[in-house]
Amino acid sequence: MASYAKSIVFNRINHTFRMKYLKLLWLGLLCVSCNDDGYFGPVYLNHTITVSNLSSSRLIVGCEGNFQSANASISEISLDEQTVDNEVFLKRNGYGVGDVVQSIYQRNDSIFVVVNNSGLVRILTSDSLIEIGKVSGLQSPRHVFLRSGSMLVSDLYSNEITEIDLSTLSSINKYPVEGWTERFISFGQKIVVANIKQRSILIYDEDMQYERLIQLQLEPHFLFEFNGDLFAVGPKSQANQGMIFKAIKRELYCARLINYRISIYLR
Repeated sequence: MASYAKSIVFNRINHTFRMKYLKLLWLGLLCVSCNDDGYFGPVYLNHTITVSNLSSSRLIVGCEGNFQSANASISEISLDEQTVDNEVFLKRNGYGVGDVVQSIYQRNDSIFVVVNNSGLVRILTSDSLIEIGKVSGLQSPRHVFLRSGSMLVSDLYSNEITEIDLSTLSSINKYPVEGWTERFISFGQKIVVANIKQRSILIYDEDMQYERLIQLQLEPHFLFEFNGDLFAVGPKSQANQGMIFKAIKRELYCARLINYRISIYLR
């Protein structure tokens, strides 16, 4: 009887989850449209808008724009006034942000905008969004990891992670990798880097000394910490869009497949 009751509960949870997912899917189909420019790279998991919460009443939204059209933009949303100001970067700097805003990060009073197809990272003041610096000459930057005095930049094509000195905005180190690297996360006393091509995570110490690779058998497009474990999220391959979750124990020695719905919603 108990197992029958549990089955009913799980079925209801899965039904509720599916219904919510379908509603979100239909909303996305209604709200999003684009022109078919042909294949131009692996953007299937990166079409979502990048949002940075600068304060309790203000959001900065990065819009990718069309690939090779250099029409990426940044919008500012006031939650208090419920207003949206589009093209704020263009208005305040007199020129566009570039070709494909990939990600946005904040440290203290500075905003870091990674512009993928322009091969650069723009540094803005957080209050006015005026550009105060720029790192250029990158091949296809994806994400940054901000350290004390420097930042690491992942890349789609360069086969390396670049370290940039934040005082001179010049490259000071290049760490060789195989293929496409994506997000970073600080986990314990380690720096973990997602490697999409190898379907793995790369483990470095705090001085960026390489330690080892953990094979995941999925493309880890997202990394996050939950209940003391590190979670990697992504599809098995570009052809398989279904999302898979794996948990890596805090000791960073192995990965296991988990049931995300039960683990997250019933804890």
